[in-house]
Amino acid sequence: MEKDQAGHLKELVRDGFIRHLSIDTSTFLQNGLSLKGGLIGQLAQFRESRFKLILSSVVVDEIKRKISESHQDGMDSWKKTLKKLTKIPEVAPNARELDFLISEARTPSELAWHEINDFLLTTAADVISADHATIDEVLHLYFNGRPPFGPTKRKEFPDAIALLGIEAWTRASRGGTIIVSADGDWMRFCEERANENLFIVEDLKTALAIINESEEVRKVEAQTRFERVRQTIQSDNFHKSTAQLLRRHLSNESRAHGMSILAYTAKINEIELGNFEFGNGSRIRDDDAAISILFDVTAHATFWSTFYFFNENFTKPLGQGTYYIGKDISGGLLLTDDKGSVSTEILLNEENLSIDFGMVEPSGDGIASRHRT
Repeated sequence: MEKDQAGHLKELVRDGFIRHLSIDTSTFLQNGLSLKGGLIGQLAQFRESRFKLILSSVVVDEIKRKISESHQDGMDSWKKTLKKLTKIPEVAPNARELDFLISEARTPSELAWHEINDFLLTTAADVISADHATIDEVLHLYFNGRPPFGPTKRKEFPDAIALLGIEAWTRASRGGTIIVSADGDWMRFCEERANENLFIVEDLKTALAIINESEEVRKVEAQTRFERVRQTIQSDNFHKSTAQLLRRHLSNESRAHGMSILAYTAKINEIELGNFEFGNGSRIRDDDAAISILFDVTAHATFWSTFYFFNENFTKPLGQGTYYIGKDISGGLLLTDDKGSVSTEILLNEENLSIDFGMVEPSGDGIASRHRT
């Protein structure tokens, strides 16, 4: 891999844009189908990592079949060895006993599934099902001879399903994925669809180096983000500014309504906010790109609204009345630090924005406003 390309990928990993790693069947084969040792064994680091290992179900099924075939070869080899051992009187009884124990063990297919399942649990990998790739997409690549298909290669349907599934997953994540493969068809697919944020790396050693060399930087940046959020929350102005944010949100989004025999329009003139509190923060996002904490918010708001009354055709004004009413408000306050920029957002359900003033009517002479409880 070119030095500039590796540096670019490290930067994308540090920035939190690339958050996934995927590997193809040939990478497992190059590492001897050993799921616990060697480079494949190093993938266990992703269980507690912000990075996520993703595998196509096509790759998982292919590896399961390869491991099962390997176990079957071992069983067949044992049968040949057993035949020789039973001809030696001194070891024949022990050989038969060992053969009995082997025959009582799991089948090659069962052993393979046990190894695969243990690997998926150890790495906390997500398996991308085949239905992430639509038949229309697969056939489009097939009939146009696009990678992983080609003019003379028409049997690459498993690769097409795997790659399209990874591509769909990556697109939905709004991030990027490093794909480890030395397969020419996989490489051509990723190169042709570079705008889909798939980054091909030929070997697992290089991919892990790119990811792990950025790990310490990512940890420091994550701690910096959290500290920045903590300082924001503890600042003297935070309570006041978030209360003002809630008041502005209510002013912009709330709607007044009431019951009347007359037609009317209504406008909320003023909102007074009291007893504003927030707490019970929950971290709902914490990755290499951003941290978001959602707080519970409560307050008591008093709303003033003027109702303008008309006849049923809205052609004749029939007076107005100003009402005020108190309402308990509950919702959420979302605090996000995204690459050094801290933002806050108020989240309220519809019921908090619909202000019911009950029965309303034009005011009598000298009556400026009325209170609704």
